[in-house]
Amino acid sequence: MRRQTKTMVLFDWNMTLINDGPVWYGAVRKVFEAYGKQAPAAEIFLQELAEHDASLVQTYALWDIQLNSEEKIRRARKIYSYGYYARINEVELSAGAAESLESLRGMGISMGIISGEIVCIFKALMDRFNLWPFFDNRIFLQVENKSEKILQLLRRDLVLPERCLYVGDAPSDIRYAKRASVTSVAYLNGCVSGNLKNLIAAAEPHYAISHFCELLPLAEKILLPGV
Repeated sequence: MRRQTKTMVLFDWNMTLINDGPVWYGAVRKVFEAYGKQAPAAEIFLQELAEHDASLVQTYALWDIQLNSEEKIRRARKIYSYGYYARINEVELSAGAAESLESLRGMGISMGIISGEIVCIFKALMDRFNLWPFFDNRIFLQVENKSEKILQLLRRDLVLPERCLYVGDAPSDIRYAKRASVTSVAYLNGCVSGNLKNLIAAAEPHYAISHFCELLPLAEKILLPGV
């Protein structure tokens, strides 16, 4: 008989549940262009983003793009949004993600999303992929400190940290999960290579997967032992 202890799997969005690496970085490039700056290679930008706990403001500042006011941040988000929307039809769900969400729901595991993505882009893709029914109001967007939101969700839904997984593609995702005392799962997508892979390893995730099909046995092992 299945245990009644509440369980949860939380996900990052960009380059985790969705396969949008080129579209995402194409939109980032538009911000560089608007400020008259040469964008670095995607891997270099991702490495710096990883080093700065996924703070886009701090990362842009390395290339002298100073987003030091709410007005400048809003402008950068608007530029990014236009760039993303121009290629939004290229975005796909990550391989195996839809099947994994269905299976996790069938196992009685609650799910949520905690992401830095902009609301309007997120909503457009959630509508297209019909993902709303999986998450039942467990969604936080434009988040800077993911640890706080993880803990907020756990408290709200009465889930113990040891009964929760957080799945993300960046070293910062791993660090935020560990700060919240939940199990960190690194998703090694196609954008993870070279030094970025080393940074993920240095963050010491509890587990790593390269395909969503690997998530289900992991969830059963950690969240539903003895079932």
